[in-house]
Amino acid sequence: MHSRLHGQFVDETFTALTVGEARIRDSSFENCRFERCQLEGTHFVDCRFIDCTFVDCDLVGVRLPDCSVVGTRFHGGRAMGVDWTDVRTLALG
Repeated sequence: MHSRLHGQFVDETFTALTVGEARIRDSSFENCRFERCQLEGTHFVDCRFIDCTFVDCDLVGVRLPDCSVVGTRFHGGRAMGVDWTDVRTLALG
């Protein structure tokens, strides 16, 4: 687990964070901004993304089982192969 992304986050900005194929569980992100982050292959399990923004991030192969993604926006970056099939709630902004 990547400790930098484990927990409850509100109004945080993550810039140029490199995680890569980590497993992040039971974390909550509300009104957070991710800029130029390398999240390729990361598994977010039972996480919540509420009103977040991803800008120029590498999301290739990200998995989101049992996650809620609500009001979240994606700008630029790469998102090929993101697995949306097991997302609990999906309502993009």
